[in-house]
Amino acid sequence: MVKKKVKAKVGENRSPQLTGEQIQYIEERIASIGSAKRSLDELQAQMDQQIEEVRESFRSRTQQSATVVQEKLDELYQFCEENAEAVTQGGLQQSVKVSNGQLGWRLGNTTVEVIEAEDSVIARIKQRSLSRKLLIQTPRLNKIAIKAFLEAGCRIKGVVLKTPQRFFVKPSETVEGVSKDVQTLQKLSGKK
Repeated sequence: MVKKKVKAKVGENRSPQLTGEQIQYIEERIASIGSAKRSLDELQAQMDQQIEEVRESFRSRTQQSATVVQEKLDELYQFCEENAEAVTQGGLQQSVKVSNGQLGWRLGNTTVEVIEAEDSVIARIKQRSLSRKLLIQTPRLNKIAIKAFLEAGCRIKGVVLKTPQRFFVKPSETVEGVSKDVQTLQKLSGKK
């Protein structure tokens, strides 16, 4: 035998009702949570404002220091290029360690560079029936898949792998060193 669900009539409440004391307790807690949240929001806003003021006060000094670092890096690169034979011991080493740090040249991460119009490269990929492997929905080039494809020895006209060379300097007393793309440094010095 199937029981029928009985709907409550309007105005009829089948669940037990809250007492006045319980309602008052709930309202007090909600009010205290609201008050604490407003205080928290005000403190957060004050903290954010003070942090921004501190950042602003240091911004010009950090920019000046960053400019000095880049200028010194450019000067050291110029020196190393002019004295490359001695610095690299005739091309036998890529880095030099001295008492207060290290400098040298290293290869950066290999990236995919599209050297022709992207539309024509996409058309070539479609023509070779490689869309599923090398394109993403819109169609856009899937550079990760293209990189693997090119590293496997395959070729796509208009796309090359590029591995930039970086010049780096790592002073002993710093956590991280500084580096710059060699191509950028050569442009600054007027070399190609």
